Amino acid sequence: MTEAPRIDWSDESQWVGLPAEAIPGEEPTPIAQMPPPGSPFVAIGVPCMDFVDTEFSMCFAAMMAGFRGLTAMLHTQSCYIDEARMEFVNQAKRRRIRLPDGKIVRPSHLLQIDSDMTFPAMTPQRLLSHKSKDVVGCVYSRRVEPYTNIGITEDQSIVNAPENSPLIPMMLIPTGMMMIHMSVFDRMPEFDEDGPVFGYKWLPGVNKYEREDVRFCRLVRENGMKVWCDVGLSHHIGHVGKAVYMVDEASKRLAAISGAKQVRDANTGEAAPVQTETTPAQMVDISKAVKTHAPDAAAGQAYQPEAAE
Repeated sequence: MTEAPRIDWSDESQWVGLPAEAIPGEEPTPIAQMPPPGSPFVAIGVPCMDFVDTEFSMCFAAMMAGFRGLTAMLHTQSCYIDEARMEFVNQAKRRRIRLPDGKIVRPSHLLQIDSDMTFPAMTPQRLLSHKSKDVVGCVYSRRVEPYTNIGITEDQSIVNAPENSPLIPMMLIPTGMMMIHMSVFDRMPEFDEDGPVFGYKWLPGVNKYEREDVRFCRLVRENGMKVWCDVGLSHHIGHVGKAVYMVDEASKRLAAISGAKQVRDANTGEAAPVQTETTPAQMVDISKAVKTHAPDAAAGQAYQPEAAE
């Protein structure tokens, strides 16, 4: 059997309009109406178990209603987030659509959205607008104390990013809101000696796991690609949490604050600016947020917060 040609996902002419036999994968799903010229084809993966948050559902419905392009909905019921993310990669590579004119198309991007996020309806269009970027996503707040924002910038001097900031190159962004160009998976191995790209790696020096988002971002950068943060969009991303309400008024006020969609300054009531953890002390905090230690790009070793304290 002749091996199917390798597709360069960065060159749309190689994956748009190819005959079905030239693209290995699932049987194409026919659609009845031609999409507008140049429409993107995005595979959307939502890792979850049996239920999703109501706030997420409302955001997702609004997003899909406003998206004018091709989509492939990916889903896996799994309590293992790393396995779910790898399954999305595999499903996105297999998914195909047959257009009314007979052309076969495959997803150009994989969008991963966690089921406890809130986001604007135009989120896919916003992330797709950064056409030349390999991986682009958002920082967002932890949903438990101390409510730090999850993300580490490449430039250690950046500690505060206002909403009108340009894209910022990152060491780490979380995968709860991340757009990945499918060419990324052609330019890096899906597996190495430590397992899949979205996997956990045990760091014996610090007795913690390198989580799947940290590992993925590290491998992307080690293979010559870049990870970017859309700061403007990050200001509009929420992370759904929960609060415990007691009979006393003080606990009600604390619960209302901790359960709010935005962390607001206690004195002014205004939304706090997005901050990324870039100083040594902040990197300690963010490493705890993702239950691992982000790799030090310069030294090529696991970052050890104890040395910075």
